[in-house]
Amino acid sequence: HHLIAFRLQFQFQMTTTQKKIAQGEAHMRAAIDLTTFSLFRWSPDWSSASFEYEEAAKCFKLGKDLVKARVAFLKAAEAQENSKMTLAAARSLEEAAMIVVQLNNHIEAVAHLEKSSLFYYENGNPEKAAETLSRAAKYAKYIRKILL
Repeated sequence: HHLIAFRLQFQFQMTTTQKKIAQGEAHMRAAIDLTTFSLFRWSPDWSSASFEYEEAAKCFKLGKDLVKARVAFLKAAEAQENSKMTLAAARSLEEAAMIVVQLNNHIEAVAHLEKSSLFYYENGNPEKAAETLSRAAKYAKYIRKILL
């Protein structure tokens, strides 16, 4: 009886995970459409695309597909930067950094955190910029420890 209940619960979780990943892929397609030139779109709609990329990233994160979540957060940051929404881009880069740390890519995390800190500084938030750089330094120190 317990085994059957466990299997049903596991199947439900798999289905939920797969649904989230499918939703994320739909948001990614929508974002790509918004940035692609067409007969009716002569310039990319970066603002709308950034929303779609963020939604995709959230879905992938909930679906536990960290590789796709990383790509979506980085695409969101790019779209936000193109829309002059650098504060939102800073947050997306921080999210991407946290994901790549989970993927054990601390070098990439440092790069994202450094860029994020610049955006925070540009937006008049030097405290948040310093905090972000401090986290980057912590990961850089970790990398150095591994390499030596």
